[in-house]
Amino acid sequence: MMRNFSFMYKSILFGILSILSSSVLSEDKINQAEQCTLIKSNIGRLTCFDKVFNTPIRTQSTDDRIVANIIPKLVGDIFTLAKDDMHDSFVENNLEVALSSDDNNAAIYIACKDNITRFQIALDKPIKRNMLNVQIVNNNTNQIASKVDWQSAERGYLLDAGRGLYAIQQLKSILYIDLFTVSIPQENRSFVFKNNGLASKVASIRKECGW
Repeated sequence: MMRNFSFMYKSILFGILSILSSSVLSEDKINQAEQCTLIKSNIGRLTCFDKVFNTPIRTQSTDDRIVANIIPKLVGDIFTLAKDDMHDSFVENNLEVALSSDDNNAAIYIACKDNITRFQIALDKPIKRNMLNVQIVNNNTNQIASKVDWQSAERGYLLDAGRGLYAIQQLKSILYIDLFTVSIPQENRSFVFKNNGLASKVASIRKECGW
């Protein structure tokens, strides 16, 4: 078996040398190439030939479309938090709250971290723009409760209302609305949310962050 492999790789070497016959190859190059045929590992053997004949090193490429479809961990954690019914038992001490949209394609994330309030929306599919105008509409009155620019993050899977006072201002617009829609006109996307006692759920967040 080994004899057959040796013959095969020597044949390959002969083919390579024939292709390069128009170039002047030193005896040292030929000896180095012969040594490559003794390497058992396929990758190691090809790498050896690459070095001897100065051919491009083969690299593994990743399809950008595959990378683009991988939801960032932070966004995945928000969706998990939104679906975790166990968090309802820890409202009093909870410093992060997530609320799923009716279609489960988006989740609102509210938290107090390092004494700073955060208000974000996780998306199941990324957006393409860095800044987008986000409208929050009261479904009961059809009035716009908030209409400001939000910034995208996490490769477009996350919308950020800002931090601190700016986030608090946007949050206050939805705390006591039973049913509201978050609309992104530039992306032609909208998500309906039920309040589900949001004001009570963020009580510990308000206390911790002082608002």
